[in-house]
This record gives sequence, structure tokens and C-alpha cells, in this order.
Amino acid sequence: MGVYALDQALLLAEQSGLDLVEVAPTAVPPVCRIMDFGKFKYQNKKRARDAKKNQTVIRIKEMKVRPKIDPHDFEMKAKQGRKFLMAGDKLKINLVFRGREIALREMGMELVARITRYVEDIASVESAPRQEGRIITVLLSPKAAGVRQAVRKAEEKSAKSAAVSSEEQIQSASALGRTEHADENENQQERSQAIPPETQRQDQANAIL
Repeated sequence: MGVYALDQALLLAEQSGLDLVEVAPTAVPPVCRIMDFGKFKYQNKKRARDAKKNQTVIRIKEMKVRPKIDPHDFEMKAKQGRKFLMAGDKLKINLVFRGREIALREMGMELVARITRYVEDIASVESAPRQEGRIITVLLSPKAAGVRQAVRKAEEKSAKSAAVSSEEQIQSASALGRTEHADENENQQERSQAIPPETQRQDQANAIL
């Protein structure tokens, strides 16, 4: 709009029913804008909220293992690490040596490699294994395509298991019904055999009459 004295600028803002907002105070002369300052603040807050909402939060889960871990514990740790990666988190594996275990570096590296192979379909190595003192660390990142495929396979497996279970329940109910029917026929035959012949003849005579 040009250069105006402060009084003139304030008058223009007042006539427009808006606010005079200084946006570049260090400029010569200072730069101002005539705007609805309340609306301006609201829009800025809304943009900040939207940006935060669309922000992807990446967390790093840490897992500690020992070089002499037994097979059962290894399986549990590997499954837990896979669960973290499936949830979209990064996984940092810390293999910790204690005492004389420091001499088992090759065993430790092989253990880290085993865990990496266990999740290689859904994760990639972001930071290669490295040793710092008594700790070997490796950082794994989830692979979006691998995670999606693993989720799809798990859903298909779950649906198949549910279908098999439903079919087994139907077959079981059908077999139970046949068994109950056979038992009822057998009981009727036993009751018929238990009636004396004289009573049976009398019943037949009464039926004829």
C-alpha cells in the first residue's frame, strides 16, 4: 500500500475494522500488515495442530541379550523384537558381555546375526553391528512393504484357522446329533424288549378293538 505514518496506518486499520500488525520490525521503515489478528493466530494454531497430527513418530525400542542365552529365551527375545518392528518401531539390540564373556566376541556377533536373520523379512539393518567396550549394538528399521506383507499373511492365516475351527464345530455337532439319535433308538428297543409278551398281546388286542 506504500509508506504511511503510524497515525495514518492506525486510522486505515480502524476504518477497515482490522488490526495493524508489525511483521518486520527491523526493516527500514518497519513493515506492517492490516489483518484480523485473532483469525491470524487461530489459523497458525490450526496449521500447527494439523502438522503435528500428520507427523510420524518413530520410536526406538531397545532389547538386551547375553551371549550365552538359552534357546527358549532367544525365541522369546526374537519374537518380542519382531513385535516391535511390526508396530513400526526401530529396534536397537544390545548384546552385553560380563566378566570373561568378553572373550566370546565371535559368539556374540553370530547371535546378533541370528536375530537379524529372524526378522530380515520385515526389517533392514540401519546401523551395522559394532562393539563399544562390552556391548555390541545393531540398529534395525522396519521395512514398510515387508511389514504389510507379514500382516496380510497373518490375517490370512487367522481367517483360515477360524474357517477350519468353524467346520470342525459343525462336524462335531453333526456327529453328536447322530450319536444321540442312535442312543434314543437303542433305548426304545430296550424298552420294547422289556415288556412281557402277554402285555404286548393285550395291547395289540386293545388296539384292534
